[in-house]
Amino acid sequence: MVANYELSHEDAIIVGADNSDRAIVAAQNLNEAGFSNISVMEEGLSGWRKQDLPVTGDNRPGVSYVSLLTPARRVKPDKS
Repeated sequence: MVANYELSHEDAIIVGADNSDRAIVAAQNLNEAGFSNISVMEEGLSGWRKQDLPVTGDNRPGVSYVSLLTPARRVKPDKS
């Protein structure tokens, strides 16, 4: 899970998806992984925009999902 490599378990996380069921499942998975400050934005990006929250097309390393996913994929799981 990318969140384990980039976020503290206490960080505020807002999960959104155009399908609220997906967002709810993602929030449950985060909670089961030990994250405790999770909110669900059931309307996804449209709900985010309705709240006038910032949106960016910035794809620099450390900002885009792909740039966050790549280091997480390189970590080998501990098989002990």
